[in-house]
Amino acid sequence: MNGKLGSGFLLLALLLAAGAGQAEPRPGSWTFSPVFGISQPALTILRQGVFQAPFRGRAQITTTLPEDVQGEATYPEVDFVFYNPLPDVDLGPEAGLEFRRYVNPRHDFVLGMASWEITTKSAIQVVFPIQGNLDNLADYERRGSFSYTQYYLGWRSYLRPRPKRANLYLDLTLHEIFDVDYKEENVFSFLSGPPAGFRRIAVYRAQTTGILVIQAGIGLELALAGRIALGMEAAYSKGFRQSPMKGLSKRDDFNDGDRITAGLDPLGTDRATGNTYYLDSDGETQQPFLLDFDGWKALIKVSIEF
Repeated sequence: MNGKLGSGFLLLALLLAAGAGQAEPRPGSWTFSPVFGISQPALTILRQGVFQAPFRGRAQITTTLPEDVQGEATYPEVDFVFYNPLPDVDLGPEAGLEFRRYVNPRHDFVLGMASWEITTKSAIQVVFPIQGNLDNLADYERRGSFSYTQYYLGWRSYLRPRPKRANLYLDLTLHEIFDVDYKEENVFSFLSGPPAGFRRIAVYRAQTTGILVIQAGIGLELALAGRIALGMEAAYSKGFRQSPMKGLSKRDDFNDGDRITAGLDPLGTDRATGNTYYLDSDGETQQPFLLDFDGWKALIKVSIEF
């Protein structure tokens, strides 16, 4: 008896849910949607250029006799360059919030905010000339992270008037990408020589903001219980132009006793423009660090009308 009663309540609940799922949104109502998915912005120069940039410098060696240069004792110097490319990461998680305002059975106004981030790292061993000694073995770990936040507004058009159990729709939105941040850490942990047991760290951070992107998407929204719906969307973003990275800062804990006399950092600043550049894989050429956000994304949206 109890089993039959429980089955009856379950059937009633399913019927009520099905009926509520087909309810037409109220005029002027808002829908709130947590958004989750994966995104693949091109970021061609980041992945094929910045991630490949070497760490280069020049060091003074005091374990050999100094040379007499114009009556002064001068120790010889050696150049060093370390290639530790970061593994390519082309897909990253995207998460955000979206709000839609009901306009009529076929149209919604859309606004929202989302963020995206990737991280990558690589480790090798190098021989680092430091503190006047030529042969110092070190573990070299390189870590990189790239992230941004975006807000957007636009329009949704349903292919058929609501309510339907399944609603196909098209989204067209304009996005402003801000709080773009690239951070790179180069960590040298010394295993032999005078600096054995110590570490040296160089951290670079570049930022920019105000990049415009247009996005078009197509999706399917399935009505669930009450005023809850599940949406699945595929979208493509297209930027208006490549944008330069700016605002580079650097900090490290190298000191005078390390006898590093010169360096060509993986990242630097163009003094004329303030834009960030990266050191090309040839170890010589400085290239502009430009951003392009063209690419595909796949999203899941859980919509709740209130």
